[in-house]
Amino acid sequence: MHAHLENGYIEPPSDNAILGPIRPLGGPNGLVFRGRRLVAS
Repeated sequence: MHAHLENGYIEPPSDNAILGPIRPLGGPNGLVFRGRRLVAS
């Protein structure tokens, strides 16, 4: 690791890398409006 930092080479994270803490997702929630009209809940 030290050699990489001295050389200035740091590999960027991939596009799908998890960068922080995560928690399990809950169920779906929210409202969907289209043109001020509720279309799904």
